[in-house]
Amino acid sequence: MVDTEYARVDDPDEVRRLAGFSPYHLVRDGVDYPATFIVAGDTDPRCPPWHARKFAARLQAATSGDAPVLLHIWRDSGHGWATDKEVLLTQETEWLAFLAKTLGMTPPR
Repeated sequence: MVDTEYARVDDPDEVRRLAGFSPYHLVRDGVDYPATFIVAGDTDPRCPPWHARKFAARLQAATSGDAPVLLHIWRDSGHGWATDKEVLLTQETEWLAFLAKTLGMTPPR
């Protein structure tokens, strides 16, 4: 038996099961997807930025609506604690601003 984290790649049933929860493989053409904001770090060894690029491109091509599908690849940014605190603050601010705009929220005056 091959010990793997998610599935045995030599077992077709396990490969199908794994693909069943892959966001990329679950995208369907012609669906009106909501506004989506995808982020990745260019130096992230666990989640390489090409995964985010490929997913964003697939979602942009598949959606039937006009909601934005945005992608931001952060320079010199890794995974979690590998990212500088100032960069983390900027990242958090950016996705919160995207969420607020998408939901039509405006700051109090």
